[in-house]
Amino acid sequence: MSASGSGTSAPSWGAGRLPAEQERRFVEGVEDCGRFFMGAAEAQRALYRRVAILEAEGLPHAVIGALALNEYGHRRVTASVEAKGGSVE
Repeated sequence: MSASGSGTSAPSWGAGRLPAEQERRFVEGVEDCGRFFMGAAEAQRALYRRVAILEAEGLPHAVIGALALNEYGHRRVTASVEAKGGSVE
């Protein structure tokens, strides 16, 4: 009997187990989030490479988006690297 007393079963909590491929992608995403918060995700590595090139060339730049927010303690995961080149005032 359901909680409402109607005699029908209440749906189980959640949608059940994901298909294997979706579960694998989900686990990979969670692991990448862990690497991101440790500063070791592909997004950070890409940023470090880009900044090194810009600095080696003496080009002004600014880091923006989630990667910049993380430097100020606002935790947010991202897979993109945004940077602004040109005159930084």
